[in-house]
Amino acid sequence: MDKTKNNPTTLSNIIGSIKGKNLKSDLLEKDKIDEGLNEMVTLSNSQQFNLESVCYIDSDIHEILTRLKKKKKLKIGSFLSFLAANYIKENQQEIKEALSNNNQYL
Repeated sequence: MDKTKNNPTTLSNIIGSIKGKNLKSDLLEKDKIDEGLNEMVTLSNSQQFNLESVCYIDSDIHEILTRLKKKKKLKIGSFLSFLAANYIKENQQEIKEALSNNNQYL
């Protein structure tokens, strides 16, 4: 039995619900998502990133980001850099530990 079909938090279910497929009102509260998204777009657009490196992402995720770019004036590179910078900031201790590990495969 495929567990991803029953799990509402899998990437496919999230992407499907954003695209309007299998949207369940109890999974997404539109007002909260819009408010948080608008705030993140504003914050990411206001920051300066050098955007000199290439980052490969899933094509479904890129499609959603492209739609957001058109509707919310999202700068995709800045948005992804903003998300990555926040992830690094929130997980800096684990990242430092992983980088200081003398494992030859890292």
